[in-house]
Amino acid sequence: MNEMKNFRLSLIALLLLLAIQTRSDADVIIAFDSAGAAESSIRQAANQKLNFFVSSNAADRVLGIEIGFLFPSATLVTASDIGTTSSEDRGFYADTNLSTSSLFVFPFEGDTEVFVDQELTNVQALGVTPQRWFELTIDASALAIGDYVITLDPSTPGFNTDQIDPQTRLPVPIALANTTFNLSVTAVPEPSTTSFFAITGLALIWCVRRRIPDRTKQRCKCSVS
Repeated sequence: MNEMKNFRLSLIALLLLLAIQTRSDADVIIAFDSAGAAESSIRQAANQKLNFFVSSNAADRVLGIEIGFLFPSATLVTASDIGTTSSEDRGFYADTNLSTSSLFVFPFEGDTEVFVDQELTNVQALGVTPQRWFELTIDASALAIGDYVITLDPSTPGFNTDQIDPQTRLPVPIALANTTFNLSVTAVPEPSTTSFFAITGLALIWCVRRRIPDRTKQRCKCSVS
């Protein structure tokens, strides 16, 4: 009897472990827009908005998020916006279902880390459609024009499910589909270029307006004759 009981317990433990591993095989997808793009661009100027979206390729159930993003050294995050613990739904992921929600910015000598720390009141699924997660306001004035790579801090846990690993006794993390993101910094248009297009547009409007009465006169002359 004891052997049969031990066998059943072992089988249950094995099935549970397999279920957890299958659960963690699903991937969380982090993107810059609702289309799922992992590339974005900002101007070499202040007050540049950078939005982050999150989704999953399966019905992942999230209970907690602890994840860090490593930005280029000169990146200056001047403001941020993320879901809060209030009952107001402002369109961020897990709005109205957050027991804690914080976004920290740590400027280091070699890089800047943006750390997101959120705990959900109840487990919530990540949909396959990207949902707006948080927004950063960046002063990119000091960044050189070019391409940069934002990476995830491998020492941070990431997205956790409501399941506990029987071996580590820790929440089971969900795998991440992407851990690097491309950010391009582009030049601000020169004032002379902007003025040129503005003057050209005004000149075109003026020419069109001058032609309209001329055509009207031609139609009147034809009708009289």
